[in-house]
Amino acid sequence: MQYQITDSFIFALLLIFCRVGTLCMFVPAVGDMNISVRIRLIFSLFVSFVIMSTIESQLPVKPEKTAEFAILIFNEVMVGLSIGIAIKIIQSAIHVAGLVFSYQSGLSSGMIFDPINNTQGSAYGAFLMMSFTMLLIATDMHLLIIKSIKLSYNLFPFGFFIQNYGSFVDLVTKASSDAFNLGVRISAPFFMVGIFLNLGAGILSRLMPQMQVFFILMPIQILVQSVIFMMILGSTMLWLVDYYHDYLKNIFG
Repeated sequence: MQYQITDSFIFALLLIFCRVGTLCMFVPAVGDMNISVRIRLIFSLFVSFVIMSTIESQLPVKPEKTAEFAILIFNEVMVGLSIGIAIKIIQSAIHVAGLVFSYQSGLSSGMIFDPINNTQGSAYGAFLMMSFTMLLIATDMHLLIIKSIKLSYNLFPFGFFIQNYGSFVDLVTKASSDAFNLGVRISAPFFMVGIFLNLGAGILSRLMPQMQVFFILMPIQILVQSVIFMMILGSTMLWLVDYYHDYLKNIFG
């Protein structure tokens, strides 16, 4: 298929790029803060060009008024922003699990720089996020994400946001609730082990007040929580990938 660089071609590519480019700021791997802006820009342009060749019949007519053009651009940016934020919020459950493990194991003071989010975070949260991103690429989940971006035009056509902005608010709100629920479910083993360890330490401190329970409990707490972490790591990561896959299907069908 041959294309000529005309006003209609630039308009269509720009319109699709507004949604795709905004979405690519939040998707795993490509949207990470340590990825070069040029790489993200080239990737977004390439995906926009590919999608444009498949949805030519759905493209709106180029508006003659500047106000109508601005409304179309605003609509596409907000659609990409709403879906991208919902996807990013679900990923934040992994950081919640890492922070819970750090607090329950007594390693909460050992914060490191998180290259994915360009901020301080727990070492275990960064490790879980990098493992999750690696599994997404290894299982070809990135192809599903690109396909989902294309399918978004079937569910959310041009001009959809302004007429149905409440649906996107509900999407982000539900994503926040699901992320908190997911983070708690991942952290449940650490919570249970931490409760029993602290309960035992409290009883021991009452029976033997002269004993320095904190210094005795700390290495045991780190060892036990680390063993639990290694035992559930594989199954937890596979479950997260399946959950992410099902979540994308629920959004885009």
